[in-house]
Amino acid sequence: MQEITPLQFLLGILTLLIPQIYSLIRDARAAKSQKPLTVAQSESAMGDALEKLGQAYDRALSTIKSQDDELKGLRPLILDIALTKQASAQTQLDKDDWKAHAQKLTNQLEENRIIPISFKRQSLNGDSDKMRAITAAQIRKYIGTEPKGNTEEK
Repeated sequence: MQEITPLQFLLGILTLLIPQIYSLIRDARAAKSQKPLTVAQSESAMGDALEKLGQAYDRALSTIKSQDDELKGLRPLILDIALTKQASAQTQLDKDDWKAHAQKLTNQLEENRIIPISFKRQSLNGDSDKMRAITAAQIRKYIGTEPKGNTEEK
């Protein structure tokens, strides 16, 4: 690594400072040569600025109004979604309750060896616990058509 001499250091500093000093001098001269605005020019410039500010304010108000309208349209949807979620959660709880209750009843029936009447098959004659098969003759009697496939009576 080569050491920097004081002369090289000073030249480096001047190289960086000269453009800065030049721009400061140029800005100072431009400020002196610039004429101040007349009252009419300043009022005109202020009027233009206020007009632009008013237009920007109007655009901001219209944007806020459109966002409020959109929000008014979304509020009922949010309520509907919340109510649907609540109903779904309640339905799941009810389903779980009924499932537990049905399991409890099933266990009680199995322990006591009881078959509910609605599930017990009974014959038409009353002599058996099993239901007789439906015959083709019975189908013709009640429906009035011939069954497809097997045509013999049992």
